[in-house]
Amino acid sequence: MREFDFYPDVKVWLSAYLASHYRTAQIIVEDTHDIKLSNFIFRKKLTNKFPQYKVFDIKTDVTGIINKRNGVSELVFVEFKVTKITLNNVGQLLGYSLVAHPLLSFLMSPAGISQTLFNLFYRYKRLDILQYSKNKKIQIIPWGVSRKAPMWKDKI
Repeated sequence: MREFDFYPDVKVWLSAYLASHYRTAQIIVEDTHDIKLSNFIFRKKLTNKFPQYKVFDIKTDVTGIINKRNGVSELVFVEFKVTKITLNNVGQLLGYSLVAHPLLSFLMSPAGISQTLFNLFYRYKRLDILQYSKNKKIQIIPWGVSRKAPMWKDKI
């Protein structure tokens, strides 16, 4: 299967996940792999919620927006890979997350992580490379193909 074959399931999962965690918020989740985040925000008429939107020259696979009742809006990113997640994949999402400061940033794959990342995280204890803001870090989670959902117990 190809990456974009998984996007519909990821979109369904993320919509349900955000709706269950932010019950009073309006939730928007879309496959955005082929549109810049700046254009997505513009099309959704949310430029006033994200004043720096014009510099969001990035493309995430699936993007969520949480519009809270207090007027605050938050971004959620999901990058999906069909192969083992590599340091390059982490670097890509880390860059996106440093630019746009999402509330949540997920990196998922049914294939898990590469041996290099495994060593980096577990042998050399370098989980710090996942952090993009104070108290915010990329969550690497294996994707359960048959479950059509993340396998939370194996989260990094």
